[in-house]
Amino acid sequence: MNGGYSASRSQPALPALCASGFLLGIGIYGATAGSTLSALDHTRSWLFASTGAVVLDGVISGLLVQGLYALVPRLRCSPVNLLTPPHLRSMNRRLLTVLIPLDPAVILVMFVAVTAAAIKEATNEAVDG
Repeated sequence: MNGGYSASRSQPALPALCASGFLLGIGIYGATAGSTLSALDHTRSWLFASTGAVVLDGVISGLLVQGLYALVPRLRCSPVNLLTPPHLRSMNRRLLTVLIPLDPAVILVMFVAVTAAAIKEATNEAVDG
């Protein structure tokens, strides 16, 4: 009995490695002054120079947490109740799952299209007189 966890979901080493690399990149980019391209160049240089340290940091922190889980298994999160997601319940829920996020996108596209057409028509009217 593993409490509903698969081996790949419960191992913290890989997420720790990914998170440390991502946070280092965001931190370096956010602390860089200047234009966007110079900030990206500076961030890329720092990331290439510090890749080994980031990998080592991620592996060590992931293995520490994994060891802690092995020593004290009750520290693991309890599995959530297995509920059917809304998009698998009924036809009404399936449609709502798709249409609710789609509505703001359609409204935005229509707003941009109407605004662009209005600006183009106003420009033509001003130029043609």
